[in-house]
Amino acid sequence: MSLAGLAALLLPMALSGVAYAQTSTHNGAVSVTDFGAVSDDGQDDSAAFRRALEAAPVNGLVVVPPGRYELDSTVTLENRHLRGEGLPTLLCRMTDTCIEVAGWQGDRSQGGAASQLFGSRLESLRLLGQGELRRAVWVSVGDYPRLERLLIQDVTGDCVLVQPRRDFAWIENLSVSEVKCDGIGRDGFVVRLPREGDQVFVNESVWSNIETRGVTGRAFVIDNPSLIGGGEAKISKLQVQYSEFDSAGSSAAPVVGLETENDGLIEFILFHWVTIESTRATRRGPCLEADASRGGRIERVHVTGSICYGTGSGVARRGNANVDVEKSAGF
Repeated sequence: MSLAGLAALLLPMALSGVAYAQTSTHNGAVSVTDFGAVSDDGQDDSAAFRRALEAAPVNGLVVVPPGRYELDSTVTLENRHLRGEGLPTLLCRMTDTCIEVAGWQGDRSQGGAASQLFGSRLESLRLLGQGELRRAVWVSVGDYPRLERLLIQDVTGDCVLVQPRRDFAWIENLSVSEVKCDGIGRDGFVVRLPREGDQVFVNESVWSNIETRGVTGRAFVIDNPSLIGGGEAKISKLQVQYSEFDSAGSSAAPVVGLETENDGLIEFILFHWVTIESTRATRRGPCLEADASRGGRIERVHVTGSICYGTGSGVARRGNANVDVEKSAGF
């Protein structure tokens, strides 16, 4: 497929993101400090964050004033907008997930629930890991979730995970922009389907101006190990643009990895103006690997206007994997 054809398929995603950006309102905003959160006191603020989010109206705004707040248990964001003022720090002291971003799945009928949905929005925060943290952010379900202007540092596990948490769940029209992962013990950005999830999808997502630094594992991962065939569990129409991926250490693993198993399907993936590199050590693995050697299919992956630097090779293709590269350097 040509770049023009693939871009035409992905165009509605960009338009969705622009429309969604105009829906946010500051009317009726509440602050976490109004519900008991106190910055820089070393005490757990998780309950105060949850009370503030529950008190805010659907699609409403919850603000986090400047300072440092401690979270000892997961805070779940559902159809609310959590925004920091002056990039406050959330110290993540739990062992599983710091922030879970969830939301509604609306029907598509005219005037139906989908027309009222603007999704959950996490914006302008620094997330700092402390101790053993499995992941910093988990996008688990819903239409139109949005992650913007986040700095995520010193996490022993993954930085951002996008994965449906149950059967008959999807994540659609996801937008991730200006998110940086720095000092990550496992993988950076991960899009993954559950192995046995029935009717689960990640469709139509745009990742723009994202970056990894000091990531021990892979910088960006797209993984579909699904046992459900027939296109009933797939990752489709994913666009990464204007981004930079660095993976530290010497490893045979790729910097960017796409992988399937069983009947998993990954299709219509675009990397546009992306720099993929390893700057801290000689890395034996490729910049990008598409591995379908354990089953499944990887189709219509296109890399354009991008750079590969400091790795063992450019693109590795295994099994039933199709990747096209054009107008790029180092691949």
